[in-house]
Amino acid sequence: MNINTSAGVWLVFLYTIVMTGADSVTKLLSTQMSAAQFYAFGAAGVALFCVLAAMRSQGGIGQLRTAFPQMMLLRSCITLVACLCFYQAFATLYFAEVFLFIAFIPVVAAIFAGVLLHEYIGPWHIGGLGLGILGACFLFAQNATGSSWGYACAAGATFFSALSLVLERWLILRERRLLSQLFYPYAFVALFMGVMLPSSWQAVDVTTVVLTGVYAALVFAARSLSIMALRNMVAAAVTPMMNLQFIWMVVCGIVLFGEWPTLPVMFGAILVGLSGAMCVHGSHRKFADVVPQT
Repeated sequence: MNINTSAGVWLVFLYTIVMTGADSVTKLLSTQMSAAQFYAFGAAGVALFCVLAAMRSQGGIGQLRTAFPQMMLLRSCITLVACLCFYQAFATLYFAEVFLFIAFIPVVAAIFAGVLLHEYIGPWHIGGLGLGILGACFLFAQNATGSSWGYACAAGATFFSALSLVLERWLILRERRLLSQLFYPYAFVALFMGVMLPSSWQAVDVTTVVLTGVYAALVFAARSLSIMALRNMVAAAVTPMMNLQFIWMVVCGIVLFGEWPTLPVMFGAILVGLSGAMCVHGSHRKFADVVPQT
């Protein structure tokens, strides 16, 4: 395995662990804060972490500049729509059902990456994506419980999240200011949700405020890891590996929430993990075919 791919694998592995922590905090706060309140403060926290990191970097606040403002604005709008769709999906569907749709993000992202970025998608990628879909079906082989509106929102979240991810890679390949990839989308979400705050404000306790700060820190760390991973691996390999998060969610469900998974859920988690390994192997084979051996 070449150095870039190896680094990308470890970055995505760490991302799945950190992002599971952020999702756990989201689950805890989803019944205590409105959508506008949660995203206004959470996204503002991520943007603030970006500013602080830029101030401590060698390039200073200039690290937040972007050479592609129109594309960044488009991605920020798409990120906002994805956030709103996800929140509505979480509000109307079971927690596990939403992640059924998250499992399909790699499929959509791979299609977008092939069409928009002209990235290589080989048989190992296709096989891995198919195995990931099969794993998702086993993960949630339960009776449907949500509304049509909830499923529509979850499908929208899948579509817009995948498109945002591919646009993010497009930007990463063209400029090296990685903090800008985090700052603008989350600052945009915070500003938009901030406008909605007066009509949806509700009192919260100190613990909720602290957990919101923890959420922002975890998201900042996780998204930074995913950005670095996208610089080392193609989107078709990174996104299926992100489904390793399912495994950590099974563990967190048992330890933190007392949610014991069924046998289909356990089997599906194994298949999802294998799908990521297949896509990474496909990227390694492509590298070996292109780079001459010495």
